[in-house]
Amino acid sequence: MEVLYNSTNNQSYSVVKTPNIPLLNVLGIFEGSQIFKKNTYKHGGPALVLVGNREVAVGKDIAELIEVKKQEE
Repeated sequence: MEVLYNSTNNQSYSVVKTPNIPLLNVLGIFEGSQIFKKNTYKHGGPALVLVGNREVAVGKDIAELIEVKKQEE
């Protein structure tokens, strides 16, 4: 397992653990959800992920608390 912020770009992941932030649930980022990480922006910028067909930018502080597992293909 790894944290979302440090995970590989252009890769599908399953969310394993999230911090207790209700907004993440509303955005579709919760334990067991499937996401696709597109990019992490440099210099402390956000991580850009696809949740379903929506792009969501997750700030560094929160992305470092989200644990993900690479999906097996």
